[in-house]
Amino acid sequence: MENSSAIKVSIPTVTQVGSYSLYDLEIEIQLNKFKVERFRISKRYSDFVTLRKYLESQHATQLPDLPSKYASLYKRNETLLNERKVGLMNFATSLLNDRQLRAESEVLYFFNIPKSTIVELNMLNADKSRTEEKSIGLSISKIDSAQQWMEVYRTIKSLLQDSRTKMFNKGNVVEIRRNLKTAETNADLLKSYLTTTQELGSGEIRRRKELLLSVTKEITELNDMLRTMKLTDLAEKAPYSSVNANDLFKTHNSSGRRTLGRIKESAQTKKLDNQGLLQVQQNEMQDQDQSLSALRDMIIRQKQIGIAVNEEIGIQNELLDSLNQEVDQSTNKLKVAKGKINKIL
Repeated sequence: MENSSAIKVSIPTVTQVGSYSLYDLEIEIQLNKFKVERFRISKRYSDFVTLRKYLESQHATQLPDLPSKYASLYKRNETLLNERKVGLMNFATSLLNDRQLRAESEVLYFFNIPKSTIVELNMLNADKSRTEEKSIGLSISKIDSAQQWMEVYRTIKSLLQDSRTKMFNKGNVVEIRRNLKTAETNADLLKSYLTTTQELGSGEIRRRKELLLSVTKEITELNDMLRTMKLTDLAEKAPYSSVNANDLFKTHNSSGRRTLGRIKESAQTKKLDNQGLLQVQQNEMQDQDQSLSALRDMIIRQKQIGIAVNEEIGIQNELLDSLNQEVDQSTNKLKVAKGKINKIL
């Protein structure tokens, strides 16, 4: 759970409907100091019990407790309602401030919260939690629970995103290398936990192995990108735009064409013996190799930037698809509600 609760839940009233009670929840999501979103729902106690049973079947992590359902056998109705109000409020608050649990579609549907709101909340809180997550990743030596495994996984994702941003902004290479080294160490801890744990089922272990494989590939990719950042001094002095065929291959013929027959000696070569001529040729070949190497590094870097841009576009497309699904669901709900109203009228 997050240290500071960005989502607050209260139950100001309880509505009696026949033989059962409806708990009226008010949910407040603080996106930033200027933007707050509020949602209101009414649920029965049995609805919360059903939700918790579903989450238990899907997760091995520790879930918040609900008020005892047997209290109604020996407590007065007013006392029971007050205790359940407090218990259900704590349950909902804990659930919605757990990053893993609140991402579940069943949880969002239960509390009638759009997925886009949770995505925005996570993005806005990313910078605040990055420092905390880094300190967690740097200090631990062993993972003891499935929940801690997810925290370390999010730490790795944060470190990789920070490293990628610094690369594109030509940041400190030493800091980038330190982030990647920390990510590699934490990835080893994730792998070690999955090979020894008895807390998770086979399906959940398989899912987490796929997550681990994804971050491992990303670490390898960023290490490759880091190596391409180490350009030679020649590449910094001679940018790509100033390189032409004659400069690159040292062609002394002004026409750029190949010279047939015996090449005329220059004033420089007339003074040299065979050993000197060989040394001049080797120096020119070395300069050509350095220029080609610099050009190759630039092309590789452009390719990596293109790949990163493509990944970012993919993420944005997923967010748009999610938004479209939410719009479709809202449209269907409106149609159903309209049909019910027409029947009543």
